Amino acid sequence: MLGGKAVFCADQLNVALSHTFDAIKEGKKVICGIRPSDVSVDKNGSILGEVKLAEKTGADIQLHLQVKGQNFTAVVARETNVKVGENLKLGVSPELAHIFDADTELRINGHKSD
Repeated sequence: MLGGKAVFCADQLNVALSHTFDAIKEGKKVICGIRPSDVSVDKNGSILGEVKLAEKTGADIQLHLQVKGQNFTAVVARETNVKVGENLKLGVSPELAHIFDADTELRINGHKSD
């Protein structure tokens, strides 16, 4: 929780979560899943990654990045201007993040009982 809002925090990486996750207790260990197609280039984004490969795949570009030492994939529009080696800020809309219990690996749907 940051400022009373649910936020996934890992290794200095913060991803805002939908208000439906506000009932999750602070400090609860969770896994945050983000689909590559739900990521967007965002100059105000909280995810900073270095582009390792930009692969044109029809209407899209698959970006393979390093984020805090981890592999990270994003799918962006073909018109996006990116270069290998570039540092790029990315964002994800809070309602598109998927949260799982770290112990059971079951999805948390954001209801108060979760």
